[in-house]
Amino acid sequence: MIYPTPDNMRAVDWQNYIVAQLSQAALGLIPRHAVAVGVEPHADEIVVHFQLTEMDVSDTEDMKDIVSELGDLLGDVVDIRIVHTLRPHPLLSPRDGVRWVYRARTEDDPS
Repeated sequence: MIYPTPDNMRAVDWQNYIVAQLSQAALGLIPRHAVAVGVEPHADEIVVHFQLTEMDVSDTEDMKDIVSELGDLLGDVVDIRIVHTLRPHPLLSPRDGVRWVYRARTEDDPS
């Protein structure tokens, strides 16, 4: 199978493609304590961001499973890295370079 790459797509198409693939990879696997999940697509590396209220073994496994699924969908055209932060509430910005695909609704959310 031939996978799309950042070299044969326009930059916006590549970012949208990565967002769609992350959404598919995360289907049914969002970690229990996640308050936000997003992706930072680059030409040679994809960074998957997780914001969690806390992290346990099942959350770690879910994050690894999402990255594994994403790797299967993208092939070996880019490296995939995980970044996680512990936060009581999601912190999202349109200027942080991350394309957020999931944001939890929390009862005590200040926003």
